[in-house]
Amino acid sequence: MPVMYAFGSNGSGQLGVGHTRDVVRPERCLFSFKQRQRQSRRRDGTEVSHPDSHSDADGIGHGYGSSNSEALPVTAQAPSVKKIVAGGNHSLVLTTDGRLFVAGKSGLTSDDPGAERESTSNADFEEVTRHILSSSASSSDTGRRCNGVITDVAATWDASFAVLGSKIIVGWGTGTKGELGLGPKMTSTGGQVREIFDAGSVTGRGEAVDIIDIVGSLAHVVVFLASGQVYGWGSCRKGQLGEQFKTERILWSPRNIGLGIHGEDLLPWVPEKVVLGREYTVFIKAGEEPATWGDTRVFDDRGLGLISQADDVVTSGWSSIHILSRARPHQLQSAGRNNHGQLPPSTLPAVKNVAAGSEHCVALTMDNQVIAWGWGEHGNCGETLDVRGNVIDRYNLIPLPTPDEDIVAKTVAAGCATSFVVCGMKDG
Repeated sequence: MPVMYAFGSNGSGQLGVGHTRDVVRPERCLFSFKQRQRQSRRRDGTEVSHPDSHSDADGIGHGYGSSNSEALPVTAQAPSVKKIVAGGNHSLVLTTDGRLFVAGKSGLTSDDPGAERESTSNADFEEVTRHILSSSASSSDTGRRCNGVITDVAATWDASFAVLGSKIIVGWGTGTKGELGLGPKMTSTGGQVREIFDAGSVTGRGEAVDIIDIVGSLAHVVVFLASGQVYGWGSCRKGQLGEQFKTERILWSPRNIGLGIHGEDLLPWVPEKVVLGREYTVFIKAGEEPATWGDTRVFDDRGLGLISQADDVVTSGWSSIHILSRARPHQLQSAGRNNHGQLPPSTLPAVKNVAAGSEHCVALTMDNQVIAWGWGEHGNCGETLDVRGNVIDRYNLIPLPTPDEDIVAKTVAAGCATSFVVCGMKDG
């Protein structure tokens, strides 16, 4: 693993820095690999040990050492971070080689059926790859179809989702607004991993359709298929999953949200990207004005009015959307609410990457400096705040405690009052 830092809300250990205190100055994330025995208690009161992926190890992810001071150096061969997603009290990190790590309230319980079904909470990033894959492989057919690899992840407030082999979506956790996608009134997986969606079965002919993307917000999920179909589930009372489902208020199971009741296309084109707000969904296609569903009151009467190109970075918080031009790194278009300073200040320097959390943003400047602005009450925007806990009409520079001058910030991510920075070799 490359070096990764985190700061912000941490009451459940969701930053993965080894404790449960909020963090104002970035601290190094700890990754757990080595086998350990996890203790749980059976209903009869006896304790039972479970082998699981864990170590007391370093922040790089090699699984050695009892503290960050003993960490091994970063190498070019180390797997890189593919995606970071976060819920209200948990965070997930997926690597490019398909390994999944969870910090905070994992939503997972022991594999032992006799043990009490209480989900675990980890203050470091614990590897759960084998747990997810072995749970899914209980069905030999599922194991065959997913090829035994995790290809994508998403999160809602209290639930997590993993895409297996670009074909199967599994999930775990809780959700009272249908975000689990498991059917009417299913609000918990009981700490177990459950299959939610099979892309190969949606055509009714078992065709091999790949899942291109999965995105989660507070209480709804949207999935893209290579066939151009768009599926969704969860809260829909504001129309975030389409006006036709608004009166249902909740979609308890995955539905094809791109088609109307008569089979007509509800989107003007096949989308290429999607980002979600708290109660809205924005579909993106290069060169086109975004199509927005749901509570769009956060935008002005002219609509979103932002047009992206193929390689642009598009990110959304709960109430603001941001499009960063790759061709012109200084150009960051933003729209939405600014009551906490979510929109970028006029003094923003040129940036090459940006991520939106719930009500804040974190960005990477052209010279690899980390900056943040918006609602920062939990430390997710750094130390200097106004009396209401905001960084408005300005930004904070976030210094990183990197021990090696050859290690620099490479990319950023953000969640629910949480901020993450992934580092790597300067010339890597």
